[in-house]
Amino acid sequence: MKPLAIIFLLSLAACAGPRAVEPAPTWRVPNMRPIETNRILLRPREGFRGTLAELLPSRNIQASNAIAGPGIQILELRSSVDPDQAVRDLRARPEIEWAEREARIPPAVVTVNDPSYSSQWFLGKIEAPAAWETTTGSPAVIIAILDTGCDPTHPDLAAKYVPGFNFYDQNENTADVYGHGTATAGCAAAIGGNSVGVASVAWGCRIMPLRITGTDGYASTATIAQALTWAADHGARVANLSFAASDYFSVGSAADYFQQKGGVVTISAGNEGTVSGGQDNPYVLTVAASTNIDTIASWSNTGGNIDVASPGTMLFVTANGSAYNWFSGTSASAPVVAGIAALVMSANPSLSGVQVLEIIKRSSDDLGAAEWDAGFGWGRVNAGRAVAFAGGGSTPSPSATLASPSPTSPPGDTQAPTITITNPPNGSRIRNAQPVEIRVTVADNVGVLRVDAYLEGVAIGSSTTAPFSINWVPNTLTRKSKYNLQAQAIDAAGNTGVTAIVVSR
Repeated sequence: MKPLAIIFLLSLAACAGPRAVEPAPTWRVPNMRPIETNRILLRPREGFRGTLAELLPSRNIQASNAIAGPGIQILELRSSVDPDQAVRDLRARPEIEWAEREARIPPAVVTVNDPSYSSQWFLGKIEAPAAWETTTGSPAVIIAILDTGCDPTHPDLAAKYVPGFNFYDQNENTADVYGHGTATAGCAAAIGGNSVGVASVAWGCRIMPLRITGTDGYASTATIAQALTWAADHGARVANLSFAASDYFSVGSAADYFQQKGGVVTISAGNEGTVSGGQDNPYVLTVAASTNIDTIASWSNTGGNIDVASPGTMLFVTANGSAYNWFSGTSASAPVVAGIAALVMSANPSLSGVQVLEIIKRSSDDLGAAEWDAGFGWGRVNAGRAVAFAGGGSTPSPSATLASPSPTSPPGDTQAPTITITNPPNGSRIRNAQPVEIRVTVADNVGVLRVDAYLEGVAIGSSTTAPFSINWVPNTLTRKSKYNLQAQAIDAAGNTGVTAIVVSR
């Protein structure tokens, strides 16, 4: 899925692999978590013909902006408004497809400094030299780097840039204010074969620097959606987002728009070492971090939203200030996959974004449980095989799609989730047309993928993100006095836990 032509003279140590295994945790993962703001993002359902003002539950909530491509509306709240309650009220409206609080997301990076590692081992691991026999990347394929900016004068990057934009300050200054974006850009498309510094996966492709953060490195989900839309409209075919943002509706909607324009979006899984309760986002490639011995890094997130794994420990890449440094984290894994996507597109420009995404999955080395698993996804990426698949021949057709990942987890998991309905209380009364928030607590040894709610056996809603909450507007209550309200939790191994309460009319 990534074409590349071999003209490079990289140290053969890169192909031979490093001398050691996953380094001891001499690094530290910054204690950075998403921060919710007092803004709300939402999208009306397709076909809605009214005005947004009709949907707002309070005059203290006002529409402030919109992202036209994916149809996202941005709402500003006055301080007197409870943002969580406002989201619940909006989700209860049948005219609204989704609503969520805007979040500010930190970069998914782990900083490492261990010069004993051979530089750029990851290029040999993913068989990049085999891909380069076909293509090193076409200048016509542009990789958008949605990040903290990029070093404008770096000798391995400066000649690669196309015009970008600074969405944080609303100007054209895309210089790196944090150091993160320069590293991710170098993973994907630093210049190779120039006898300077390092090479990269798709070193013939170009880079579109899009700054989406402040100097603290945090990016808001609204800004991410704006930047993805802008990149799609300005010719980018690949977009990398080294922030754990797969599970946000706003990001998914913008990625859908990017995909419809023929592109592929790669996103970091995150570095908390947790199991995500989210499901597969079909509009992105969510990337876990693998090590030089093909294990999943201990700090890499895993779970139902993982598509593939990619090297993410101790990558020697470009750094701010025209320097080079070691870079680890799913922040490093995702742009490696972005580079592979760019190679695939360079090898076969006629491929759609969906086809490229499927090629990357299908061509990966299946290192975990057979087929999809919650650690490696469909496998550790293989650039050489991906580019071969893009060329056709005896390889699988790129138009063929993989089935949705079957929920799997470590072999032998038979423990069902424990589940409790905390709202509404058992025995409470409900009414037609009066919104009800169904809140559920769940515990599991692996991770919960989804919670479904049923009234008398009929599905009334689902939630894929903890804390699990389902907004329901009853409209089928009859003269029957009591109803069975049931909730079911499904974990990553397909085990189910069920609970029920009785509500009355």
